Amino acid sequence: MKLERSSLSWSIKGLQSNAPLPRCGRSIAPSQAEALTLPAASKKATRKRQISPEGRKRIAEATRQRWAAKKAAAVSETASEKVSVPKRRLSPEGRKRIVEATKRRWAAKRAAEASKTSGSPKTAPVKRGARSKKAAAS
Repeated sequence: MKLERSSLSWSIKGLQSNAPLPRCGRSIAPSQAEALTLPAASKKATRKRQISPEGRKRIAEATRQRWAAKKAAAVSETASEKVSVPKRRLSPEGRKRIVEATKRRWAAKRAAEASKTSGSPKTAPVKRGARSKKAAAS
């Protein structure tokens, strides 16, 4: 009981001196508590920085200028593409020539296939040991 009371009194003194709490139930001597407190210079270094209103304005203006330049470059790029590359269209005469050439190619291919099959008639190969569907049904 006496030990708990002394531990509590040390903890209270530590809290009053802004020292960190003792770990694992150990009590800290007042001299150690003073050593553990942060110096004023390090407290100032951990404070969050703030940008001045003038700095914010400079950053915002620079961002606006950067975006304006990017948009202007994109607009000039698309305008130059439209002027330099006109859309190509197929004329009716050109379409007729393509259709006729395709028909001639297909006719030549069919003629070549017909000459192959008429020159040497092939019969379907029969597997040995395989029965036809009609034989299996009867």
